[in-house]
Amino acid sequence: MAAKILNLGSVQNYLKNVDTAASQLINIWGKYPDTTSDDFFTQHLDCKITVIRSILNKLHFYGIVNYDKIKNENSGWFTFKWHMDYEKLAKLVLINNLDKLDSLKISCKKYEEYQMFTCTNKCKDFEFEVAAHYNFYCPMCNENLNVLDQAKKQSEIKELIANIENENAILSSFIRERNKK
Repeated sequence: MAAKILNLGSVQNYLKNVDTAASQLINIWGKYPDTTSDDFFTQHLDCKITVIRSILNKLHFYGIVNYDKIKNENSGWFTFKWHMDYEKLAKLVLINNLDKLDSLKISCKKYEEYQMFTCTNKCKDFEFEVAAHYNFYCPMCNENLNVLDQAKKQSEIKELIANIENENAILSSFIRERNKK
């Protein structure tokens, strides 16, 4: 089940927001779920060990990964054994998704209530009053603002909402299963 949540789009996007290569590192972890060392990842990703450690430290900052520090008695060097906290990752993504859902629902309501305008470059969507204030020219690219196909836009937003709600159900189920153990 842990590997299943790694394939969710919202999980991949969340990891990419932590670091662009974090999702690649976590995907490797999904294939080899045992506690691993940073040297392990350098063998599977074409990166220097310093880059791997940087990514792992960013993930550790978020609480997604943790480590055990083991001292080699002969050399005095430390080895870090990293392990993944799938439940923490699921909770963080779920919270992030709930924020996105609120924002999308507000946007959907806005597209129902207002006549919206956009430019051909789709810089930003503007309500009628704002578009009129700019004389129906985009303030960002100076292109004409045209009436937006609101039904299409609402449909796109509702599809995003349904997708996030579906992923939230999977994440919630995963968290419940982990808490039973």
